[in-house]
Amino acid sequence: MSSFSPEALTAKLNSLNNTAQSIQTVSLWLIHHRKHAKIIVKVWFSHLMKAKPSKKLIHIYLANDVVQNSKKKGPEFNREFSGIIVAAYKHVYSNLPDEKTLISMQRVLKVWSDRSVFKRDIIQKLKATVFGKPKRREDIQEVEEEVARPEEPSTPTKTMVEEEKEEEDEESEEPTGKKPKIEEMEKILQPEPTLNPEDIPEPEDVSQALRDLENSASSDATVREKIARLPPEVQDVSLLEKIKEQEDADNLSKMVNEALELLEDYNHRLSTELDDRGNLAKMLKNFTIHQDQELKKAEEKLKEYDQKFKKVTTVRKELESHIQKLPDLTLLPDVTGGLAPLPSAGDLFSLEL
Repeated sequence: MSSFSPEALTAKLNSLNNTAQSIQTVSLWLIHHRKHAKIIVKVWFSHLMKAKPSKKLIHIYLANDVVQNSKKKGPEFNREFSGIIVAAYKHVYSNLPDEKTLISMQRVLKVWSDRSVFKRDIIQKLKATVFGKPKRREDIQEVEEEVARPEEPSTPTKTMVEEEKEEEDEESEEPTGKKPKIEEMEKILQPEPTLNPEDIPEPEDVSQALRDLENSASSDATVREKIARLPPEVQDVSLLEKIKEQEDADNLSKMVNEALELLEDYNHRLSTELDDRGNLAKMLKNFTIHQDQELKKAEEKLKEYDQKFKKVTTVRKELESHIQKLPDLTLLPDVTGGLAPLPSAGDLFSLEL
């Protein structure tokens, strides 16, 4: 990954566009250089202020992705953005280019509020920006109702199905600027977890971890039975009053030491098992996330090659149809008129001799 500098950051912000891939790529680069969070946020804010109204929302999406995905790495970005995000949000909100951007800003704020991305007092200030003294109160009320309203499943008509099929066919040929990128923007607002390559476990490691837990301390019935059979003398201090002779005291001391050793060893095994299960849970979570990501890639590949298969199938059908339309040369009339066949090369040489 390239080294950090304010100039490199400015170049990446200049190349930023409203696609999930572009935003997530820059976000990963920023998180990697999180030790420069203070400079990053300062440059980001300066770039936001200078950006065209149509480009300002992308900066908000980028900040959202960075803050949410950097939580596990450290608090640097949340701390730095907390000091500037209200001013940034107010600036973008006061320069809305269209109603679609207004709805997007509402969605961002709703995500931040629902997920407590920032502290409560910051969220309240952001809400005051929207609902305090808005310039377009009627529009905001409509957006608020739209955001709160649950989505209703739609039943596609025949025309819609045909249009979707046409759009899928066109996707592989040429991009269409008319299609909205709402799904991509939703992915940015609710980003998928990012995994470092070293955090992705191998299937063999997951299987081995599961096998190791088959002989865990909690499933050791033999030791648990031994603990259950410990005499009451080693567990009840009040029974010490019954000991009158040195021999009894020595015997009890031996039993207590053995019980202590047994329990200490078993507790250590249980503690180790607890750590192992925690590591396994994290391993399974990362493994599941990785498999989900691989599944999506496979689905995209399947869709891509299915389109190619359809195209080749269409060419084959057209070719078969074209072949059927070609004339049958065996049915053409004899154009030689009964003339003798032309002499061969050998005949020509024999004539000269």
